[in-house]
Amino acid sequence: MSIESLYRRVREGHREAETQLFQHLSDRFRLFVQQRIRNREDSEDVVQQALATIAEKHGAVDFQISFAGWAYKVLEHKVMDYFKTERTRQKHFGSLPDSDCHSRSTDLDPIVRQHMLQCLTEVARANRRFARILNLSYQGYGSDEICDKLQLNKAYYYVVLSRARSMLENCLTKGERRHHE
Repeated sequence: MSIESLYRRVREGHREAETQLFQHLSDRFRLFVQQRIRNREDSEDVVQQALATIAEKHGAVDFQISFAGWAYKVLEHKVMDYFKTERTRQKHFGSLPDSDCHSRSTDLDPIVRQHMLQCLTEVARANRRFARILNLSYQGYGSDEICDKLQLNKAYYYVVLSRARSMLENCLTKGERRHHE
């Protein structure tokens, strides 16, 4: 069941749908955040903060686009807040060794990692620009830097990024591949 259909059921008052919705969001958010924050405890904290914000505010928000889009925006803001806090901490306390840090590739279950790599390969076969944007984004480049590197205007960058993420999501969740030009 999709995030949007689960959310519709939540709005209709189905309590079991709310549990399913937050479990679904939790699973997806963990994958998203673990790609950006290497420390497991920190990434879990960010996921929980985002879920708490969503649980608190979802009933009062009128969604212009989609619930899923709003939920991912909340998560992205929590990730950005984490990095702002980390930068401030490093300014004040210097760079402290992080013995808890693991490489990104070891954070994922080997089966999930292989599936992710297969899907990224499919995206690259379908459209190399999509793969480059996903790769640069994963590496931590900001939108301005990616636009400069690939000589894109910002509006087109966001369109391409959205399509690339959609293609990757379809492959990961359903094994489907949609071609975008």
